[in-house]
Parts: sequence; structure tokens; C-alpha cells
Amino acid sequence: MPCSGDLWPALFPGLIAVLALLGAAEGGDLVVSMNSRMVEVPVNKDALLECRVSGYKNSEINLQNVGVIWYHKKLGASTKDEVYKFSGGRHTSYRKDAAIFDDELKKGIASLFLPRVQFNEEGDYTCVVFISPDQGSGESSMIVSAEPQISLSATAITIENGTEKSVKCDSTAFYPLAIQISWLKKSKSGEQKILDHICTGSPVRNADGTYNVSSHMRLRPTLQDDGNTYVCLVRHRSLDKGTELTTHLTVKEPEIVVPGGIITCCVIGSILLCSLIMIGGFLMYLKIFRKVPPKVSEIDKPPHIIHLEETVLTCHISGYKPANISLCCFLQREGGNQSKIFQWSSAPGHSQAPEAIDQQKLICNGDSANESIHIEMTAVTHDGRSSAKCKIIFIPEIDKDDGAVLSLQVSHSTLGKPITKSIQLKVEGIAPKMINILAPPHIIHEEVIALSCPIDGFTPRPLAITWYQKPYKAKENMGLKEIVRTVYGSEDVIVGGKKDLPKYSHSLNELTNEDNTYSVTSFLIFTPTILEDHETVYVCEVEHPATASKTLHQVKLDVKAIPECEDIKLAPEIPIAEEFAESTCRIHSFFPKNIEVIWKMDNKQLQETKAETEPTLGTDGRYSFTDHLKFIPAREDLGKILTCKFKHESIIGTKRTDCKLDKLISPPLMDDMKIQPQYPKPGDLTTFSCHARGFYPKDIMFMWFKNEKRIDDKEITSTDPEIDKNTGLFCCESRWKYMILADDHQIDFKVEALHFQTSHRPAKVFHSLLLGGIPKLSDIILEPETPFYGQPLVLKCNVTNFAQNGISTNWLMDNKPILKGVRNTDPKEEQDGFYQLCSCLELIPTALHYNKKLVFEVKNQITPEAITKHLYLPLPGNSPTVSEIYCKEKSSVASFKVLLTDYVPQEIEVKWFKGEQPYTGSVHNGLPQIATTGLFSSTTEIEFIPEPSDHDLEIRCEIFHLETKKRIEQKCRLPF
Repeated sequence: MPCSGDLWPALFPGLIAVLALLGAAEGGDLVVSMNSRMVEVPVNKDALLECRVSGYKNSEINLQNVGVIWYHKKLGASTKDEVYKFSGGRHTSYRKDAAIFDDELKKGIASLFLPRVQFNEEGDYTCVVFISPDQGSGESSMIVSAEPQISLSATAITIENGTEKSVKCDSTAFYPLAIQISWLKKSKSGEQKILDHICTGSPVRNADGTYNVSSHMRLRPTLQDDGNTYVCLVRHRSLDKGTELTTHLTVKEPEIVVPGGIITCCVIGSILLCSLIMIGGFLMYLKIFRKVPPKVSEIDKPPHIIHLEETVLTCHISGYKPANISLCCFLQREGGNQSKIFQWSSAPGHSQAPEAIDQQKLICNGDSANESIHIEMTAVTHDGRSSAKCKIIFIPEIDKDDGAVLSLQVSHSTLGKPITKSIQLKVEGIAPKMINILAPPHIIHEEVIALSCPIDGFTPRPLAITWYQKPYKAKENMGLKEIVRTVYGSEDVIVGGKKDLPKYSHSLNELTNEDNTYSVTSFLIFTPTILEDHETVYVCEVEHPATASKTLHQVKLDVKAIPECEDIKLAPEIPIAEEFAESTCRIHSFFPKNIEVIWKMDNKQLQETKAETEPTLGTDGRYSFTDHLKFIPAREDLGKILTCKFKHESIIGTKRTDCKLDKLISPPLMDDMKIQPQYPKPGDLTTFSCHARGFYPKDIMFMWFKNEKRIDDKEITSTDPEIDKNTGLFCCESRWKYMILADDHQIDFKVEALHFQTSHRPAKVFHSLLLGGIPKLSDIILEPETPFYGQPLVLKCNVTNFAQNGISTNWLMDNKPILKGVRNTDPKEEQDGFYQLCSCLELIPTALHYNKKLVFEVKNQITPEAITKHLYLPLPGNSPTVSEIYCKEKSSVASFKVLLTDYVPQEIEVKWFKGEQPYTGSVHNGLPQIATTGLFSSTTEIEFIPEPSDHDLEIRCEIFHLETKKRIEQKCRLPF
């Protein structure tokens, strides 16, 4: 028979990739959706950065075809760092405990889970997704904050009229540094902001990266300020709204005390006052009239200046008097002259934007040749001294601006000549980042595949890509064999040409990212074979001249061959039911050699075989294997399908071949022997009959025996075999007419059916003859079949084959007769002259009937022992329903009581607890009683005199039902 199987899923990944490549870049990129707004996370809390992919074809993604990389770019940094990578079903985390979940990734969700985020994890995150041959990327940002802990030195303050005190407001353990602390006064006339007598210190950095800062407010109130309220208002990024802390002011009259040495104090005070006036005059000169030259810092630049990435340079000018100062900015490129590109003066009416001359077009991006450098100047004055900050913002190009010198010249009235600060620009490119080479999850012998190498985030062009091959078991010193070399932006160069290497072809898929970097995917397309490509290493090498970087990745191919199978063979060709048969199936042309074979009969598993050493290797590198199954077919298997299924690494699911059992030798099945009349008397002519069925072929012979002696009687006859159209098997019947003797009671009669094809095991039927007059009892019947506690139940037992007035009946439980609810029908004569009756027992089951044995017995005059039938009522155990704890107090004694209802059997364990300790006093457990439901109910109770320390103490009652193993608790609090 031809083989069939679930092969298409294994072929799809390679075919889809190749079809996409043959269509150049028309496959369409993936759409990546990120968080719609900035993600805000408190420090040490978990974060989930969303990354959802759409635009792929299948409803569920095959993870073997997926590559995901998450990048992190810190605030102010110019480079990106890898955080997490998923490729070819493997997870690589560069950040501890970061995770992407496989179940979510199958649905197109590549979200990144970051537990317990820290401050240094702020910044921009990029999610790059490859589903060969398409790719897509998206970005989102995350900020990490720590909420300030705010406290006031006093919530109420009392000051004597004419004196002063200060109030401190502390903000601790906050991040980031930016924080605003202000003071408000609330009086009868309204609310106003306090600007004077406020001193806020510089923030202090803690070891964990957070900051502390304190703000002091000095108060010198009058009696009119009595009752005012002062508010410390703190605003921070981590707070949705500002946080306020309030202190209340009380102003009182000072106590008048006249000291004994008042004259001496006045003299000393006058001397001190004169000294202070002289010192103040000197300080006023230093602060107001003395000129101070400026201090100019070095030009501050980022660690790396990146091609086409916005760069900020800063320079600080501080501590100068008077406030008038001017600044000029110059640029000199390599091989060019120095040009003035900006000038600025702090004097009113002298601030100037950059001059509109060609030399001002400093460093431009590739999209707009007219976009010049942007320079921002800010100046402030504090305590009589001035400071200025120069901020230069530009986008450099590596080929124009690398090596350029930028100079700042500062002029001031205190300087003999201007102060000049210079910096040489070193513009860098961004080296490409390579992801592991992606290969199809199943590489099949002689089926086209595509190897894809994603290259991400580089600038500027050009980029050289080279593919190499290293054959399996090549010598260590053997060089790599170059296959394809291409320079991104030019035509491919295939070594040797297509005539020499017709096996390989190559294509590129390119993408320009939002940050002006480039991403390229290189595809190598060819048809692999077992002998040439299994365990062969393919290498993709990438060279980036701008950064002088060279990176390579490699992949080892695991080539497989899909197994084929031949028809199933049976031995014997026509199996015998209930006897061993053997089936064989030859499986060939597969690789690797491990294969798993499963035999089934109409989807019911018969055997599982794992062939690990038996397969033989052919000259084409593929294996062959013959599997054997020994099984015992049943007669019901006629017409069923015998299936040989096999699993292999090269296929998804299984392949199979089938064989229909349309012929099956079956031995006969014998029905019970029938006797007419059923209970004969001595001298009766009785007919014994036996029916044989389900045999094939039809040849059969019957033999009758009495007490193991074969009977050869002309009264023995047999019908011709007839075929059953439903089963295809034969049936027939044998009869024997026999005159009953007085000593035939309990004699064994036997009939054997000899089927010629299965004569080694003839079918047999036995019957022990019972003569009329000996009672026969049926099984006890329940109405309804499933009894319920408290619901009426009837038990019935039929008595047949007894002589009139020759029996007595009884129902018993615990070996005691049951008198109530018993009724018997009147004996009724049957056709054979014997009698039958029905005895019924009517009762309502209660917990007392649980697990009890009920017996029905019949005594007669023929047999010395009573004939009995018995059963156990199928009543279930039931755990108690436990009420809440009822508590009351009387004469200083507290009592606690619980009701237990609807349980069976009665074996339970009761424990009481005071707090966490077992209650050691007396426990009163009531005797179980039968309730109206038919189940047990009882109570349990404790009493004790509460101590003062027992207030609000927990009281707990624990009930354990032994039969159902269920534990139930109830709790309450001591209310008195």
C-alpha cells in the first residue's frame, strides 16, 4: 500500500523562505508595536516592555524560524548594548533574570520581562524581530524613579515674639536628582509663597544612587502671625501630585527678665556692633565693587561622537564680575581654515544668533544641507557673581567632520586676552551587530533551503559580506572555502561563477532604521544532501570599513532524510484469532538512523519499537530498517485496519502504512447450554441445546459428554453453519434429547465444538443439572438502584423452582431477623409445575445502615443448609456540616458551642484551640443522634472563665471526619 503522512508542515519553513527570497524584497516587513508612551517604573519593581509583532502569515509562529534581539541605550549614551537574544529556539540573557516567554512568542508577543529594575536601566529600548525572511523593529523608553521620603523637623512650633527659629524639611532616598522644594504660608488673609529666609542645601548622593536634600525656613514672627500654618511642598517626577507637610505656629509674649549686669552687656554689645559694621563694609566691597575674572571649563563631550547621531557639547563659564561677557565659536576642518560660526554677548541688545554665512553650516545631516549647528546660551547671577553655560547641539558626518577642531573664545573686562578652549572631534561609525545565522528547523535531503544572516544597526555604508563553507571532518589546518562575497550596495560577486558553483545563489534584504542606521539580511540559497552537507559548517563574515570591525557567525547543518515504507506483510497470510501472528514493515531511505515505530489496530496501540542499532546504512548515506510485530488478533479484529506508524526527526507528526484484516481464522464461541424444561423431574424427556457462533471457516463438529464420558446417541443433531452478514463469521446449533434419571441431580453435562482449523483448542460448555423442587434465588435488586439517606428503598429477591409450601424466607441484618417492612407475594405456579414468589423489604436508609450487610435466606425440605443472597447497601460516607461557633457569657463563664449535622459514619475527632494552643479543659461532645435527614447530628461545647488577657482571643474548633478524611475549621474572637 502507498505511504501517507503529515509531511507538509516539515516542508513549509524552507519553501516559504525560498519563495520570499525569489521575490526579492517584496515579502513585506513585519510590523512591531511597542508601548505607546514612556514606561515609568519604581526602582526594584518589575517591568514589562511590550513588543507585539504582526504581518506574519501563520496563526502561530514556529519558534525555530524566529530571531529576537532587545537593545538598551542608556540616557546620554551613543551606543546600544544587547539585553536579550532569542535565536533558533535558544534564549540568551545578558541581563540577570530577563525573560521572553515561548508561549507568548508563538502568538507574536516578544515582550521583555525585567524584574527589579535599577536606575542604570533607564533609557531607550529597541526590539528587533526576524521571522525569516522578514524583519521589523520598534522602540520604547523606560524611566526609573525612587519616591522621596519626606519629613518635617516639627509639626508644631512655638516662638516668643521678637525671637526666631527654623524649621527643616528633609527629602531622602529620591531619584532622579531633579526635585523642587517650596514653602507656603497660610494665614487668615490667605495663602502666599515664601521666598525669603529659605535655605535649601545641595543634594547629597547616597551609596545606592539615591539623593538626600534638606530645606530650612527661618521664622521671626510677630503676634499677628500666631495661628499661621506653614507648608513644605515637594514636587518630584515620582509623585503624581506634590506632597505637602504642615507645621502650626504659636507666637507668645516673651517673659521680661532684667539681668544684673545689664550695663556691662550694653557696653560689650556696642563694641560688637561697631566691629560688625566694619566687617560688613569690607565684605560689601568684596561682594559688590571688586571685579572677578571668569573661570572657563574644558569643553565637555560625550564618550563617543557617533555618525549622524545628535551630539551635545557643553562649556561652563562661572564666577565672574561684572556680568558683561562675550563668547565666539570657531570651526576648523581638516585641511581648511578656521571660521567664526557664532558670537554672543550678555550685554543688553548684543545677543546674536549665528551669522548667516556659509561657514556657519557646520555639521549637517544627510537629509538637509541647510541645517546648521544649534547653540544655546544661558546666563544667571547669584550673590553678585555671574555664570553662563554654552550648549552646542549638532549631527556629525564621519567623512566631513572627523578630525575637525571646535574652539570657544571668552572675553571679559578683567582679562588681558581672551580665554580659548578647543576640542578635536573624533566621529565614529556604529559597528554592525550580527545575530546567529537562522536555518530552517528541518533541513531535508535534496530540498531547497535558505540560510539567513541578520546584520543590524550599522552606519555608514559600505559593508562587505562573505559566505564560507567548511566540509564535515575537514582537517583543522584546512582553510575555509569561499562561496559568495558581496559589498552592500554593489552587485554580488560569486566565486568561480555559476558554472563552477551552480549549487548556490544569494540575495539581500535591506532596511533603514528610524535612527538612520542600516539593517541587512543576507540569504544563501542551495539544495543540501546527506553526503555533502550533513554537519558541514557554513560561515557568514561581515566587514565594516568605517569601524574596522570584522565579525562572523557560523552554523552547522543537520540534514535529515524523510523515511519511505513498503506494504505490511503477515505471517501466516491468514492469521488465527486468539493465536500469535507476525507482521513486518520495511522502512527505508531515512537519516539519521534513530526511528520509532508504533503498531496500531484501528487506532489502538499494540506495540512501540525504538530502532537504534538495527538500521543498515546504504551507499547514499541513508538507512533502511525492517520492524516486526507479534500480536494476537481477536475475532472482533476481522475487517479492522492494522497500521504501522513511524516517527522520525525528519518529519513533524508521523507517517503510516495500513493493512486490512479481511480474512481471519476464528475458533467458535459457545453460548450457555439451554435445558427445556429448565428444572426437569426424573422421567422427563429433556432437550439440551448449545449455540456456537463467531467461527471461520465453517467446518465444525460437536461432541457431548456426561460426567466426562462421551455420549454417542442418535438423538444428537446439529444444524448447518450459517454466515452472519454483519460479522462475516459462521454460527450453528447442536441438540440432544435425553430422558432424565433420578440420580442426574447436579450431574455435569458438557459439549465440545471441534473446529478443524483450530482443533488443537476445542471450545467447551458445562452445565450442572438441577432437578425441579430445589429453590433458586435471583440477585437482590434495589429500587431505586442508588439509595439515598432518608428516602424510601425497596429490596427485592425472586425465588423460583420450589414446591408449594416447601420453603420459608427471612431478611436479616447483623444476623438478626428484620420483621418490619417485609412482604412476600403469593406463590405462583409456573409452566413446569413448580412455584415462584418475590420477597420485598421496604426501609428508609439511615446512618445506621451504613456499611451493613443485608441477607435474604430461603430454607427448604430438600437441602439441609439455607440458600442465601446478600449485599451491602451502597450508601456513601458524608462529612459533617459544621455551624459557626455560638458563644455566650453567663456568670462570668464563657461557653462556646458548635453544631455538627448530616454526617455518616459517626467516627469524628474534635479539637478546640485557644489562640495557637490546644484547649486543655473539658470538652463536652454530645452523642450522635439520627436526624430527620437520616444522618447523624451532634454538638461539641467548651466552657471556661476568661482572663483579662483573653480579650479578642481567637477560639478555634477543628473537626476531622475519619471516613472522608475531611478537616473543617470554625473560628471566632472572644468578645468579652
